[in-house]
Amino acid sequence: MATFCLIGTTTPNFGAVMNEVDRVRRNIVKLRLKKGWTQERLAFESDVSKAGLCDIESGKRNPTVKTLEKLATALEVSLSKLVS
Repeated sequence: MATFCLIGTTTPNFGAVMNEVDRVRRNIVKLRLKKGWTQERLAFESDVSKAGLCDIESGKRNPTVKTLEKLATALEVSLSKLVS
């Protein structure tokens, strides 16, 4: 995921940040479906709660780096692939 530095910035571009988060969310769903997995299966394989995964996929919650690492491992992709 891109790192944003707001030092010296008077108007942060929150739209760009939200686009990044939305892209990660779509990648998680796409990769999960490519494996033929349900949310329940990915939650089990990644040790992430089903409710948490549902919230991430629906955009209600942003994943932590630790959660992204767990999801990437379960989906058998690199973290950089998951967030790109």
